[in-house]
Amino acid sequence: RASAELDRLLEGLERRPRLAAMARAGLNPGRLETLESVAHRLAFELEAVTGGDVIVAIMLSPGLTVVGLGGTADSRLEGAVAPPESPLARLVLDGPPVLHTDEPPLGWRAADRRSQTRPAVLLPMELEGSRIGGVVIWPRGRQLPATALGQAEQALRRAAPRVSRARETSE
Repeated sequence: RASAELDRLLEGLERRPRLAAMARAGLNPGRLETLESVAHRLAFELEAVTGGDVIVAIMLSPGLTVVGLGGTADSRLEGAVAPPESPLARLVLDGPPVLHTDEPPLGWRAADRRSQTRPAVLLPMELEGSRIGGVVIWPRGRQLPATALGQAEQALRRAAPRVSRARETSE
């Protein structure tokens, strides 16, 4: 019993500097957020809203890179760079506001090892008229309900400024 209490005390002491830093960051939002943490939180939010598997990809120097995954998405996709001819890259560069596709969103090269060959909904992430990334949602059913799609688009609009700030500090 004493050992368990000591472990909890030590764990609390470990967390204290992080909690203090987070409190300071509350005065200056976005200060402690990394690109990966923002993208992962967005992916989890979209996963909760849509009930599907979600990945978040952001335009970085190597190209459109997967930096965030929902809890049920294939972890091997993290760090994957979408080839320019892939549906997700085409959407982010100059596509429609929503794209429904049966093609692998990251292209066939990634699909041969990773399970992304099922219907997907692709959405761009925009900030001030410029596309900075996109998300892939693999719905559990064949279609994503309109209400879930609307909520996903709102979540993307809310997250875009945080993603942009985090991207600037990571580059």
